[in-house]
Amino acid sequence: MFLKKRSSVRESLRNMRVRDIAAGPFISVRSSEHVAGILKKIIEARGPVFLRDENGEVSGLVNDRAVLDFLGGGSRHQIFVSGKGMNTKASRIAEEAIPVSSHMRAWDALHIIRKHGNSLYPVISGGRTEAALSEIDFLRTLKEESGISVEDAMTKKPFSIDYRTPISEASRIMCRGGFSKLPVTNNGVLLGIITPREVLLHLYKENRIHSLKKENEPVSSAMIRDVVSVAPETDIYEAAALMREQRIGVIPVTDEGELSGVLSRRDVLDALA
Repeated sequence: MFLKKRSSVRESLRNMRVRDIAAGPFISVRSSEHVAGILKKIIEARGPVFLRDENGEVSGLVNDRAVLDFLGGGSRHQIFVSGKGMNTKASRIAEEAIPVSSHMRAWDALHIIRKHGNSLYPVISGGRTEAALSEIDFLRTLKEESGISVEDAMTKKPFSIDYRTPISEASRIMCRGGFSKLPVTNNGVLLGIITPREVLLHLYKENRIHSLKKENEPVSSAMIRDVVSVAPETDIYEAAALMREQRIGVIPVTDEGELSGVLSRRDVLDALA
Protein backbone atom coordinates (compact mmCIF):
# COMPACT_ATOMS: atom_id res chain seq x y z
CA MET A 1 0.00 0.00 0.00
CA PHE A 2 2.72 2.48 0.94
CA LEU A 3 4.46 1.90 -2.42
CA LYS A 4 1.24 2.91 -4.17
CA LYS A 5 0.92 6.03 -2.02
CA ARG A 6 4.58 6.99 -2.51
CA SER A 7 4.14 6.52 -6.24
CA SER A 8 1.18 8.90 -6.08
CA VAL A 9 3.31 11.57 -4.38
CA ARG A 10 6.04 11.11 -6.98
CA GLU A 11 3.55 11.46 -9.82
CA SER A 12 2.17 14.61 -8.24
CA LEU A 13 5.65 16.15 -8.03
CA ARG A 14 6.32 15.25 -11.66
CA ASN A 15 3.16 17.08 -12.70
CA MET A 16 3.84 20.22 -10.65
CA ARG A 17 6.29 23.02 -11.37
CA VAL A 18 8.45 24.82 -8.85
CA ARG A 19 6.23 27.90 -9.19
CA ASP A 20 3.28 25.81 -7.97
CA ILE A 21 4.85 25.01 -4.59
CA ALA A 22 7.50 27.67 -3.88
CA ALA A 23 6.42 29.63 -0.81
CA GLY A 24 9.64 29.83 1.17
CA PRO A 25 10.50 33.03 3.06
CA PHE A 26 12.45 35.41 0.83
CA ILE A 27 14.41 37.79 3.05
CA SER A 28 17.39 39.58 1.57
CA VAL A 29 19.98 42.24 2.38
CA ARG A 30 22.68 43.95 0.38
CA SER A 31 25.86 41.91 -0.06
CA SER A 32 27.75 44.83 1.52
CA GLU A 33 25.83 44.36 4.79
CA HIS A 34 27.98 43.64 7.85
CA VAL A 35 27.65 40.45 9.88
CA ALA A 36 26.40 42.57 12.80
CA GLY A 37 23.52 43.80 10.65
CA ILE A 38 22.53 40.40 9.32
CA LEU A 39 22.64 38.62 12.70
CA LYS A 40 19.36 40.06 13.98
CA LYS A 41 17.61 39.31 10.69
CA ILE A 42 18.66 35.67 10.85
CA ILE A 43 17.43 35.34 14.44
CA GLU A 44 14.09 36.97 13.63
CA ALA A 45 13.60 35.12 10.35
CA ARG A 46 14.40 31.75 11.94
CA GLY A 47 16.09 30.89 8.68
CA PRO A 48 18.68 31.90 6.07
CA VAL A 49 18.98 35.35 4.55
CA PHE A 50 19.86 35.97 0.91
CA LEU A 51 22.49 38.49 -0.17
CA ARG A 52 21.86 40.73 -3.19
CA ASP A 53 24.49 42.35 -5.37
CA GLU A 54 24.43 45.91 -6.75
CA ASN A 55 22.11 44.75 -9.56
CA GLY A 56 19.61 43.31 -7.11
CA GLU A 57 20.42 39.71 -7.98
CA VAL A 58 20.97 37.00 -5.38
CA SER A 59 24.69 36.51 -4.81
CA GLY A 60 24.82 34.30 -1.73
CA LEU A 61 23.14 32.85 1.31
CA VAL A 62 23.96 33.29 5.01
CA ASN A 63 22.47 30.94 7.61
CA ASP A 64 22.72 30.71 11.38
CA ARG A 65 25.39 28.00 11.30
CA ALA A 66 27.65 30.17 9.09
CA VAL A 67 27.40 33.00 11.63
CA LEU A 68 28.08 30.60 14.51
CA ASP A 69 31.07 29.24 12.62
CA PHE A 70 32.30 32.81 12.13
CA LEU A 71 31.95 33.65 15.83
CA GLY A 72 34.12 30.75 16.92
CA GLY A 73 32.46 27.47 16.08
CA GLY A 74 34.57 26.60 13.06
CA SER A 75 37.04 27.57 10.37
CA ARG A 76 35.33 30.87 9.48
CA HIS A 77 36.44 32.23 12.85
CA GLN A 78 39.80 33.05 11.25
CA ILE A 79 37.96 35.70 9.20
CA PHE A 80 36.60 37.17 12.45
CA VAL A 81 40.06 37.24 14.06
CA SER A 82 42.01 38.58 11.08
CA GLY A 83 39.34 40.95 9.78
CA LYS A 84 36.97 43.53 11.20
CA GLY A 85 35.06 41.35 13.64
CA MET A 86 31.31 41.96 13.46
CA ASN A 87 31.92 44.70 10.88
CA THR A 88 33.09 42.07 8.41
CA LYS A 89 31.00 42.00 5.24
CA ALA A 90 28.47 39.16 5.32
CA SER A 91 29.53 38.18 1.80
CA ARG A 92 32.80 36.83 3.27
CA ILE A 93 30.96 34.08 5.16
CA ALA A 94 28.18 33.45 2.65
CA GLU A 95 27.47 30.14 0.97
CA GLU A 96 26.54 29.70 -2.66
CA ALA A 97 22.87 30.34 -3.42
CA ILE A 98 21.83 27.66 -5.91
CA PRO A 99 19.04 28.91 -8.19
CA VAL A 100 16.19 26.82 -9.55
CA SER A 101 13.89 27.74 -12.41
CA SER A 102 10.24 28.45 -11.68
CA HIS A 103 9.42 26.27 -14.72
CA MET A 104 11.39 23.25 -13.46
CA ARG A 105 9.45 20.16 -12.47
CA ALA A 106 9.09 19.95 -8.70
CA TRP A 107 10.40 16.37 -8.93
CA ASP A 108 13.68 17.57 -10.47
CA ALA A 109 13.99 20.36 -7.90
CA LEU A 110 13.57 17.78 -5.14
CA HIS A 111 16.68 15.98 -6.34
CA ILE A 112 18.65 19.24 -6.44
CA ILE A 113 17.72 19.87 -2.81
CA ARG A 114 18.72 16.33 -1.82
CA LYS A 115 22.05 16.73 -3.62
CA HIS A 116 23.12 20.13 -2.30
CA GLY A 117 21.58 20.20 1.16
CA ASN A 118 20.73 23.92 1.38
CA SER A 119 17.51 24.77 3.19
CA LEU A 120 16.50 27.59 0.81
CA TYR A 121 16.86 28.17 -2.95
CA PRO A 122 16.14 31.31 -5.01
CA VAL A 123 13.51 30.72 -7.69
CA ILE A 124 14.33 32.37 -11.01
CA SER A 125 11.82 33.47 -13.65
CA GLY A 126 12.70 35.59 -16.68
CA GLY A 127 16.19 36.15 -15.32
CA ARG A 128 14.93 37.60 -12.04
CA THR A 129 14.47 36.13 -8.56
CA GLU A 130 10.76 35.93 -7.78
CA ALA A 131 10.48 33.56 -4.81
CA ALA A 132 12.28 31.02 -2.64
CA LEU A 133 11.94 27.25 -2.50
CA SER A 134 12.35 25.40 0.79
CA GLU A 135 12.16 21.84 2.10
CA ILE A 136 8.90 22.72 3.82
CA ASP A 137 7.34 23.47 0.43
CA PHE A 138 7.78 19.80 -0.44
CA LEU A 139 6.36 18.67 2.90
CA ARG A 140 3.17 20.57 2.01
CA THR A 141 2.66 18.24 -0.95
CA LEU A 142 1.99 15.38 1.50
CA LYS A 143 -1.80 15.40 1.66
CA GLU A 144 -2.51 12.06 3.33
CA GLU A 145 -0.89 9.25 5.27
CA SER A 146 1.96 7.74 3.31
CA GLY A 147 2.10 4.29 4.84
CA ILE A 148 5.74 5.00 5.75
CA SER A 149 6.50 4.97 9.46
CA VAL A 150 8.87 7.38 11.14
CA GLU A 151 10.95 4.41 12.22
CA ASP A 152 11.52 3.42 8.58
CA ALA A 153 12.64 6.93 7.58
CA MET A 154 14.44 8.27 10.67
CA THR A 155 18.15 8.48 11.41
CA LYS A 156 18.80 5.77 13.97
CA LYS A 157 21.28 6.18 16.82
CA PRO A 158 21.64 9.95 16.24
CA PHE A 159 24.52 11.95 17.63
CA SER A 160 23.45 13.68 20.82
CA ILE A 161 25.14 15.72 23.55
CA ASP A 162 24.93 15.72 27.32
CA TYR A 163 23.03 18.60 28.92
CA ARG A 164 26.19 19.66 30.78
CA THR A 165 28.20 20.20 27.57
CA PRO A 166 29.52 23.79 27.38
CA ILE A 167 27.86 25.95 24.74
CA SER A 168 31.26 26.61 23.14
CA GLU A 169 31.84 22.88 22.64
CA ALA A 170 28.31 22.28 21.36
CA SER A 171 28.87 25.07 18.82
CA ARG A 172 32.08 23.47 17.57
CA ILE A 173 30.31 20.12 17.21
CA MET A 174 27.48 21.66 15.18
CA CYS A 175 29.74 23.69 12.91
CA ARG A 176 32.46 21.11 12.30
CA GLY A 177 30.10 18.15 12.16
CA GLY A 178 27.56 19.84 9.90
CA PHE A 179 24.68 19.51 12.39
CA SER A 180 21.82 21.99 12.24
CA LYS A 181 20.22 20.55 15.40
CA LEU A 182 21.40 18.31 18.21
CA PRO A 183 19.33 16.39 20.77
CA VAL A 184 20.32 17.17 24.36
CA THR A 185 20.06 14.21 26.73
CA ASN A 186 20.66 13.01 30.26
CA ASN A 187 21.57 9.32 30.32
CA GLY A 188 19.69 8.73 27.07
CA VAL A 189 16.55 10.62 28.12
CA LEU A 190 15.67 13.53 25.84
CA LEU A 191 15.72 16.94 27.57
CA GLY A 192 15.78 19.37 24.67
CA ILE A 193 17.22 20.45 21.32
CA ILE A 194 20.08 22.84 20.64
CA THR A 195 20.46 24.68 17.32
CA PRO A 196 22.83 27.37 16.01
CA ARG A 197 19.95 29.86 16.23
CA GLU A 198 19.38 29.13 19.92
CA VAL A 199 23.08 29.68 20.65
CA LEU A 200 23.07 32.97 18.72
CA LEU A 201 19.90 34.07 20.49
CA HIS A 202 21.43 33.22 23.88
CA LEU A 203 24.62 35.16 23.14
CA TYR A 204 22.65 38.09 21.72
CA LYS A 205 20.38 38.37 24.76
CA GLU A 206 23.31 38.07 27.16
CA ASN A 207 25.33 40.66 25.19
CA ARG A 208 28.15 38.13 24.75
CA ILE A 209 28.11 37.78 20.99
CA HIS A 210 31.91 38.20 20.86
CA SER A 211 32.59 35.57 23.53
CA LEU A 212 31.49 32.28 22.01
CA LYS A 213 34.87 30.56 22.41
CA LYS A 214 34.79 31.33 26.14
CA GLU A 215 31.13 30.42 26.64
CA ASN A 216 31.27 27.75 29.35
CA GLU A 217 27.61 27.80 30.39
CA PRO A 218 25.97 24.38 29.89
CA VAL A 219 24.01 23.84 26.70
CA SER A 220 20.91 23.31 28.86
CA SER A 221 20.82 27.08 29.45
CA ALA A 222 20.26 27.77 25.74
CA MET A 223 18.41 24.69 24.46
CA ILE A 224 14.77 24.43 23.42
CA ARG A 225 13.00 22.69 26.30
CA ASP A 226 9.45 22.25 25.03
CA VAL A 227 10.38 19.69 22.41
CA VAL A 228 7.82 18.08 20.14
CA SER A 229 8.57 14.37 19.69
CA VAL A 230 6.91 11.47 17.91
CA ALA A 231 6.73 7.72 18.40
CA PRO A 232 8.48 5.33 15.98
CA GLU A 233 5.18 4.04 14.57
CA THR A 234 3.93 7.54 13.60
CA ASP A 235 3.31 8.06 9.87
CA ILE A 236 5.72 10.54 8.28
CA TYR A 237 2.69 12.50 7.06
CA GLU A 238 1.86 13.38 10.67
CA ALA A 239 5.50 14.17 11.45
CA ALA A 240 5.75 16.40 8.37
CA ALA A 241 2.62 18.27 9.47
CA LEU A 242 4.23 18.93 12.87
CA MET A 243 7.37 20.23 11.17
CA ARG A 244 5.29 22.68 9.14
CA GLU A 245 3.19 23.84 12.06
CA GLN A 246 6.08 24.21 14.50
CA ARG A 247 8.54 25.56 11.90
CA ILE A 248 11.15 23.00 12.93
CA GLY A 249 13.61 21.04 10.84
CA VAL A 250 13.92 17.90 12.93
CA ILE A 251 11.76 15.92 15.32
CA PRO A 252 13.19 13.59 17.97
CA VAL A 253 11.78 10.09 17.99
CA THR A 254 11.27 8.70 21.48
CA ASP A 255 10.26 5.34 22.84
CA GLU A 256 9.07 5.49 26.46
CA GLY A 257 10.98 8.74 26.96
CA GLU A 258 14.30 7.53 25.58
CA LEU A 259 15.75 8.90 22.35
CA SER A 260 15.70 6.25 19.62
CA GLY A 261 16.22 8.42 16.55
CA VAL A 262 15.59 11.76 14.83
CA LEU A 263 13.51 12.54 11.78
CA SER A 264 14.59 15.52 9.67
CA ARG A 265 12.93 17.20 6.72
CA ARG A 266 15.64 15.62 4.59
CA ASP A 267 14.75 12.16 5.91
CA VAL A 268 11.15 12.71 4.80
CA LEU A 269 12.23 13.88 1.34
CA ASP A 270 14.54 10.87 1.00
CA ALA A 271 11.68 8.55 1.92
CA LEU A 272 9.50 10.05 -0.82
CA ALA A 273 12.16 10.16 -3.56
